[in-house]
Amino acid sequence: MNNLTITNNYKDSIIVANLQEKAKDYARHAFAKNTIKNYQSDWKNFCIWCESLYINPLDITHNTLITYITFLAEKNYKASTIQRKISAIYKYCETKNIHINLQDKEFKIVWQGIRRKLGIAKQGKDPILLKDLEDILQHISKNTHMGIRDRALLTFGWFSAMRRSEIVKLNWEDISFIKEGIIITIRQSKTDKFGEGQKIAILKRKVFCPIKHLKAWQKINDNEPVFCSVNKADKVTGIRLSCIDVARITKKHSAKIDFDTSKIAGHSLRRGFVTTAVSCGIRNHIIMKTTRHKSSKMIDDYTSDNSLLENNATNMMSTSKSSSNKLDSIFKKYLQFQTAYKLYDKVKTNIKKFL
Repeated sequence: MNNLTITNNYKDSIIVANLQEKAKDYARHAFAKNTIKNYQSDWKNFCIWCESLYINPLDITHNTLITYITFLAEKNYKASTIQRKISAIYKYCETKNIHINLQDKEFKIVWQGIRRKLGIAKQGKDPILLKDLEDILQHISKNTHMGIRDRALLTFGWFSAMRRSEIVKLNWEDISFIKEGIIITIRQSKTDKFGEGQKIAILKRKVFCPIKHLKAWQKINDNEPVFCSVNKADKVTGIRLSCIDVARITKKHSAKIDFDTSKIAGHSLRRGFVTTAVSCGIRNHIIMKTTRHKSSKMIDDYTSDNSLLENNATNMMSTSKSSSNKLDSIFKKYLQFQTAYKLYDKVKTNIKKFL
């Protein structure tokens, strides 16, 4: 009987241990992989800084954090980067049941001062407009595997307006080819954290068709990932592209039409789609069917520079001299009209007398 009890307890302990490991695994899925990667790097850097000052990272207080963010500000880190590092430290300490009071008055004042001094304006990347994309494709080979891949990647990335992380996760089974074009199933994205899935469609075009480029790439890529690497021997490897690869390819080809590549990224494709669509008069809610933005505010943010040029007061005002010239012109036309009317009236009177 005792042996049976020990055996049962042993089995129960194994079950509990397995469940605890499963719980840890689920906890790791609470955040996106990139977020976890950045947080781990931020915590590691914080520990290195603490060790250099003989501070135990786990003995952190809000005063320690004040000193650290001051150090980062002095090293010219962006306010957005410092904010991420604060979040990383806070989240890690939370898992260790270490409380940091981010509502402390002194911390809030110092952090507010840093944000005011460094500025919190976002520096977005330049958009690649449709006309730019057409120019870029003129410089990409149609006869190499790498060229065919890059033509498909850039046109697909532009017309789908998908994020880099979404593009590189796609498998061929996520794309349905239909008579009108393609339907894409996006299984998980930045705005769909729980994997409910989203769908968008790209329709065929008579000119500059992304479906045509995608089919040309599919003929030479029978691997599971839609977009994979091509080696120096121009052979398709089947190794899935990364987000960094998308940015690198976009930069490489943008340089061929004299873009400043420091202002270009993978996101330039998505931003270019939105900017071009707005300039064509397409309404925000229609654009959002493709971009899947939750709010039209992001559409407005993407095109804020363009909207500055429309109905701008600086070219709607005239100088006093030009205004005077316009009035003179109007008055002269009025006099000409008046003369013509008097002549018409006189002819009309003569005709009546004749009749």
